[in-house]
Amino acid sequence: MKFPTLSRAFLGLAVTAIGWQANAACTTTAWSSSTTYKGGELVVYQNAEYKARYWINPGKIPNPSDPWDAWQFTQACSGTQTSSSKSSAATSVASGNQCNWYGSVYSICTQTTSGWGWENSKSCIALADCSKLTSPNGVIGNASTSSSVVSSSSRSLSVVSLSSSSLSSISTSRSSSLSSSSIKTSSSLSSSSKIASSISSSSSSVTVPVGNTWIYYPSTATITAPAQVVAGVGELQGAGSAVIWTVDAPVTGEYRISLDWSSPYGTKTNSLVMDGTALSYSFTETATPVTYTQTKTLTAGSHTFGIQVGGSDWGYVNAHSVKLELLGGLTISSPANFAQLPSGSNIQVVYQKLGAGNLTYSVNDGATVVYQGASPLTIPTQGDGVYRVKFGMEGTTLGTTLRVTVGTTNLPTFVETSGTQFVLGNKPFYFNGSNQYYLMYKPEGMANDFFARAAALNMKVVRTWMFCNGSSTHDGVCINKKTGSSFILVKPEAERTAEEKALIARSFELFDNYVAQAEAYDLRLVLSLSDYWDYFGKIEDYGPYSSASGRALFKTFITNLLNHVNPLTGKAYKDDPTIMMWELANEPRFTTSNFPDFKVWVADIAAHIKSIAPNQLVSIGSESSFGLAFEDTYASLAELNRDPNIDAISGHLYPTAWSMTDEQVIGNIQKLADLAREVGKPAYIGELGWPVDKKRTTGSQTESIPSGQAAIDAFLAVSLAQRASYMESWYAKAYANKDAIGGFLIWQLSGKEWGNGGTPLQGCQWCSGPYGEPTGGWSGNHDGYQFYCALDAAEMSLTKLGAIGTNKEGDKIHMDLHKPSCDVIKNYSEKYLLLIQ
Repeated sequence: MKFPTLSRAFLGLAVTAIGWQANAACTTTAWSSSTTYKGGELVVYQNAEYKARYWINPGKIPNPSDPWDAWQFTQACSGTQTSSSKSSAATSVASGNQCNWYGSVYSICTQTTSGWGWENSKSCIALADCSKLTSPNGVIGNASTSSSVVSSSSRSLSVVSLSSSSLSSISTSRSSSLSSSSIKTSSSLSSSSKIASSISSSSSSVTVPVGNTWIYYPSTATITAPAQVVAGVGELQGAGSAVIWTVDAPVTGEYRISLDWSSPYGTKTNSLVMDGTALSYSFTETATPVTYTQTKTLTAGSHTFGIQVGGSDWGYVNAHSVKLELLGGLTISSPANFAQLPSGSNIQVVYQKLGAGNLTYSVNDGATVVYQGASPLTIPTQGDGVYRVKFGMEGTTLGTTLRVTVGTTNLPTFVETSGTQFVLGNKPFYFNGSNQYYLMYKPEGMANDFFARAAALNMKVVRTWMFCNGSSTHDGVCINKKTGSSFILVKPEAERTAEEKALIARSFELFDNYVAQAEAYDLRLVLSLSDYWDYFGKIEDYGPYSSASGRALFKTFITNLLNHVNPLTGKAYKDDPTIMMWELANEPRFTTSNFPDFKVWVADIAAHIKSIAPNQLVSIGSESSFGLAFEDTYASLAELNRDPNIDAISGHLYPTAWSMTDEQVIGNIQKLADLAREVGKPAYIGELGWPVDKKRTTGSQTESIPSGQAAIDAFLAVSLAQRASYMESWYAKAYANKDAIGGFLIWQLSGKEWGNGGTPLQGCQWCSGPYGEPTGGWSGNHDGYQFYCALDAAEMSLTKLGAIGTNKEGDKIHMDLHKPSCDVIKNYSEKYLLLIQ
């Protein structure tokens, strides 16, 4: 590990390290055998000074002969002073105990008399040096009581507080400004929250100058033990520690949030709280404060930022301050999104803008227009129809989308997108749904049973596979089976054997059936075209991402598939509105080294699909793990999903497989929403599941299911209760971000087993009965992620399996224990339906 070291210069200040040279007079306290020391603390032992490398238990004596000792030798002492013999200069800090050093706040040293020092595990400035600074820099009061100004003219920094006395500073005129300059203290929190609430209800009439900045110190934060505030710094320690600020955004707009932290005890992993969401973050070792910055659009009102220590986090970091800076704002007041305007109308846009940047807009993905006039903006129309208007503001990342219909028109029957929302006709389209991969090869009876269950849960979308490019068949089918160096659906029809033609024909029968079933139940489909994993053939079977010939093979398969006409619906797949979206692949992965090739692959395949099926949406099908599962960083995902032929952003989450804490799961859902807002496209959760054979203990740790039916039953009573609880929190987080996350597809709804021509005695571990006939039991929970939802009371008492196989639940299905998860799913199906009615 890397141990803390002392820096002797910062912020351009050349510091003379008096008192830190060899054979100097040591002023720190003597080592004590009964004291627990924190990393960075100094002691004197046998006429030498030592620094704790990390937290040290009582009784650990410094050992200068061991270079890896817990104590690090710093200097020999020519004569020691105890803590009671500090210099008079250092003890005369009567006017305050903090120093505003050109906009950054540090403690006043109590031992060091000149320059910069390190005391009580914190950076400090000597009183003599701080006192020399001119106002507004210099000595300031204790952060817990002071109302002194902390600002820097060189940064144009305005520190304001929305206390009751400053309400008059907020007016409806651009010439007015927030001029109060008091540091926000705990006494002003209550009144300022009320003001922010009142502003929220009428933000269109409030003008707050862009560039205003609000700084919050630990004395105003909510401190959760064992965290504590020491000398104005929030010290986080063990699990449960938290330093969380509630900040007030006076108006809706784009803000820069800056959180100052330090990690003097080594690199630690903890959770940043960004607007209420905990995001895993590595706090690299540093004794001096550094700044984490994020730009976000905040609504008027209260928001929370800070640091917390989860059950599996490392703790022991310091929180110094949070700064909120208003960058700009843009609000469209009229017309309402999805408004219906009279025939022949132009679009009159009433808007409010904060900041000097001009308003920009484009209509139906046309050229961007810069508007320099005042509100309202008149956008001419070209006859009746649907108009999609994208607004932005120069100099910011602000953006919003307006969709209106002028006159009477035949509204689209395909699902579309508008900004970060899915759209159907002239209404937003939200969906709850499930995955079920086996529809492409299991008998029609199983597919029909599945769709009846999805409809009973009020689901609106089903995600499944429409591919197979492996070298073997599944229940006798594989649409594009690999033969030699080619694939059967890629071959010209004249070159296909009779067996290959039969495989293709039967595969299409199964595809056609489930597409028709979806149409009959008014469900939409999200269909994957390939797979990263090698269960039904993998992407690399066509060739690496960099292979133009491999991409050509894949594109030929796509061409032949999308042009197929379904005899049950009379529509080619490319023309069927039931097919909402094509995914390039299921969970395609890349590495840092092949990312450029993967980006080319995405662009090539997505453009090809759009050239054939321009009315259907396209998604990459990515996990969007944000680095938890592989090397898909936020930046790389943003770059990929900005491709003009990618319409929506997918995300998958597997807490047990990826060793995720609950906080990380919720954090990744928030990151997905943030990514959608940044890219300006809707996101959806394509897969998220919890296996019945895992039980959470602490943090990211789980226990595996035992053997023996009685032990399995007891284990499942806990694990399935956990599943329902976690599902509720996942859905709640996605629903809270419904402006950016339009849908949730849980993995995975299952149902009855229909025989597929085998029995366990014939070597098929989960096959049973004559092909296509009901077995009278459930399809097995072979990977642990299935859930089972009864259609009636009789099914609630049915526990029989169609084939035991590797069923994770033993020799039955626990319908009563699955019911809470089904209740969560149905509840959110109904919540999503209310949004589109």
